[in-house]
Amino acid sequence: MILPKLGLTMDEGRIVAWRKREGDRVAAGEILFEVETDKATMEVESPAAGMLRRILFAADAVAPVATVIALIAATITMQLVLARSAGGQDTPASRVFDPGQIEVLRALQKKLQGRTRKQQNPHPPDSLAWAGWTIARLGGWTGYHSDKSTGPITMRDGLERFYGIVDGYNLAKNVCPS
Repeated sequence: MILPKLGLTMDEGRIVAWRKREGDRVAAGEILFEVETDKATMEVESPAAGMLRRILFAADAVAPVATVIALIAATITMQLVLARSAGGQDTPASRVFDPGQIEVLRALQKKLQGRTRKQQNPHPPDSLAWAGWTIARLGGWTGYHSDKSTGPITMRDGLERFYGIVDGYNLAKNVCPS
């Protein structure tokens, strides 16, 4: 994440506050930090989804425009792509997802699997490859082996959709119980 130029005369900006902490999940377009320029204080969105791995300029620090101020890693996306393509049967989904998220992955299986054997999740339940298959389906993959669109973009799109589903599931479960 670089400090963007937010005005024609902006040469540097003071980081007012970070909205996320190191280790937090970040969605593309989500407010990541606030920066003060010579004219105003503005919210800045994350350009990518991933995990905020490192904040290089803390709150109150001044950084020149176009300086790297934080690192966002797409580690989950790449773990899912690799597990699915290599058939990572031994790696548990719990390496990437918490128990509540795994519960949602299980619930999604019936909806995402097709009627034919070719559209069934072939991976052992609760493995990272099983989770990757599910996330790829949410990202728009057809489920057919001949459809090769299960790369990082499909996984990223699927993860964004999955996180929204998890948030809705938790809301229904915790705020609006029946």
